[in-house]
Amino acid sequence: MDDTARVAHSKPMATVSCPACVEGRLAPSDQIVDLGEAVRRWGEVVGTAPPRGLVTRYRRKGPCQLHECECCGLGVFLPLVPGDEEFYRFVSAANYYLDDRWDFRESLRIIGRHRPCSVLDIGCGTGRFLSHIKARFPGINTLGQDINEGVSATLEASGHQYAGCDLSALDSGTVDCVSTLQVLEHVPDPEAYLRQVVRVTKPLGLVLVSVPDCESLVGKLPDALTELPPHHVTRWNERALRALMDRCGLTVLSAIRQPLERYLWDSYIEVALATKPWFMGFVSPFIETMGGPAEVAMMVRRECETRGINCLWGIDSHTLLIEAKVASSDPGGNAKR
Repeated sequence: MDDTARVAHSKPMATVSCPACVEGRLAPSDQIVDLGEAVRRWGEVVGTAPPRGLVTRYRRKGPCQLHECECCGLGVFLPLVPGDEEFYRFVSAANYYLDDRWDFRESLRIIGRHRPCSVLDIGCGTGRFLSHIKARFPGINTLGQDINEGVSATLEASGHQYAGCDLSALDSGTVDCVSTLQVLEHVPDPEAYLRQVVRVTKPLGLVLVSVPDCESLVGKLPDALTELPPHHVTRWNERALRALMDRCGLTVLSAIRQPLERYLWDSYIEVALATKPWFMGFVSPFIETMGGPAEVAMMVRRECETRGINCLWGIDSHTLLIEAKVASSDPGGNAKR
């Protein structure tokens, strides 16, 4: 994931109705998160203890309980407590962001098909994705928006424009394409945020949204630190994302899911073996001896590497990417589908 949580957000939701489909109600689940403990666990990832005040402050804001929509399956941690600048300043030391991500590659393929004149990447961080665009399509005007004003010099040095820290300050109909990759799950008010995305995109413009897919393998790891508040405050699937996009004036053109790529094997092969019986049946002829789950997963990784296999297709691993277009507008400015 990228520095994407550091985006200007709206006020949190204050209703038990589903913020995605509206029709459903949010029912409490059994998952409860001690925010202070979550911050402490981030210290294990970073390799240094978090500031004591940071742990104490978040512990006082929680605990948060996962609520799920009875209709679309959206997950929302209530109360909504997103990560603040101090939290992300601390966890960014873990350096778990990737320069080459699946949703980057797929988004580049889509951009290449549409060939927009301009692309705005929201939550751009230091401009990883924008630099991929510039390298592939030098003629595209690339803009980055991020709440961290400190990235402006880095963006401009790489040939990108810094579009400011406040999305609401941008003019309407600014760009041909907006990418918001691994951002929505950080946002307290998804509808207000997505409407801002639509507002700054030109009529019939392209919008690319990626989120962790809670119906893929990542959803089988509900206690994974990256899927908990204060890092992620919502959990998405295709039904919920389509419902929200439809209400915000977006027409979905395609929905694609990330296969199980090699760099994810350590995290997900054991989960795939445990939750997908057909996968175990597929790999069993290639395994000399069957042992415990961890041993079998290790042997599967070894056999795949030996055979030059770098991706396991048909196993949805982490990310869902939606390609959509903004509705057209009549001369009076009224959107029409």
